[in-house]
Amino acid sequence: MKPSELMYKSAEYLIEKGWCQNRLFGDNGEACLLGAMEAVEVREDQLPHWGYERTRINDVLAEITGDPTGMLYPWNNAPERTAEDVILAFKEAGARLEAEGL
Repeated sequence: MKPSELMYKSAEYLIEKGWCQNRLFGDNGEACLLGAMEAVEVREDQLPHWGYERTRINDVLAEITGDPTGMLYPWNNAPERTAEDVILAFKEAGARLEAEGL
C-alpha cells in the first residue's frame, strides 16, 4: 500500500467507523487520527515499518494540521477539532503524497 492510499483509506475508515478523541479507539471501532492509520495498516497487513515513507506521512500531516510538535495527537485532541477536520486532513495528505508519487 502506498502512503497516499493509506491516507485515503484512513479517511474512509473514519467515515465508516467514526472518530474519537483522547484514545486510539472507541468502544464501537471509532478511532482517532493515529488509530485510523493503525487500523488500516493492520487490516491491510502493512505494519508501520516504512522508513522514509512513514516520516513523509508524518511531515505532511504536521504541515496540514499546523501541529508544531509533529506528534499529531494534540491536534486530534483539541477541543475545537471535528471529525470533518481529520477526514479532510487525511484527504489533503493523500493528494499531496500522491502528487509526490508516494
